[in-house]
Amino acid sequence: MIKFALICADGHRFESWFQNGDAFERQAAAELISCPYCGGVRVSKAIMAPAIARRCTPPSMLLLPLAEQQSNTEMDTVRGAPEPSEVGGVVARVADVRELRESLAEQKELRAFITRLHQEIVDKAENVGARFVEEVHKIRDGIIEPRPIYGEATVAEARDLIEEGVDILPLPPLPETWN
Repeated sequence: MIKFALICADGHRFESWFQNGDAFERQAAAELISCPYCGGVRVSKAIMAPAIARRCTPPSMLLLPLAEQQSNTEMDTVRGAPEPSEVGGVVARVADVRELRESLAEQKELRAFITRLHQEIVDKAENVGARFVEEVHKIRDGIIEPRPIYGEATVAEARDLIEEGVDILPLPPLPETWN
């Protein structure tokens, strides 16, 4: 597999993976590659920075601020190679790490929100388990007093409840169950 930097006729830049260079050429000629921004099918390879082989970067280096990475003497450089900022080397990696940090922070906030949501539901609603659909129908039909409940339903049962006009929402699993 190979990843190519691509550009459409309107100048939108994006990346895509291909089995090899010939696979890209065949797909481009058949107009099977489309720009994710405008849908244009006139796509070509964009200029890419070369990948320069280096010794493995220690994991501790991956999350350092840019200034610390650039001043670290353990990082190998190729004699006569352009500065990282010129080819997108360290600077691009630091930008990717910053994006990763932001993404991880957002995931942490989402996990905290879902955990709070679960706790609020557990505190304020009754778990009726597999009797969920039956209980919803009893409440809707006025057979029993309305009360906050949660439980289990198949996708088909949930779809049927929604089609019947019952307002339900899926409850995401707790973060501890995520891989």
